[in-house]
Amino acid sequence: ASTKNFQALLNLDWGLSAKTSWVLVSIIPLFLYLAGFQDFITVISLVGAVTIGLDSALIMTTHYKLRKKEGYSFSWWSKSWRGLVYTMVLLGIIYQFF
Repeated sequence: ASTKNFQALLNLDWGLSAKTSWVLVSIIPLFLYLAGFQDFITVISLVGAVTIGLDSALIMTTHYKLRKKEGYSFSWWSKSWRGLVYTMVLLGIIYQFF
């Protein structure tokens, strides 16, 4: 389910073709396997962390772009919270690797 959501996000919101979004979604597990991660649970855990992290970041970025396109002005407080959430998502992805 997460893969289809991420693929649809890339396809519909970011304007990538269906084939390109499929390749981007499918390449992560293959890359991890080729990088030497042979344990199935580890690969699934890493793919889940990366996918959910990227999905969250892309949704937040899409929301920001839509609001900005509507003419909404963001306060410094809103920008600082967005930066904090991006940092937490990035730290969560990094945490999964170690």
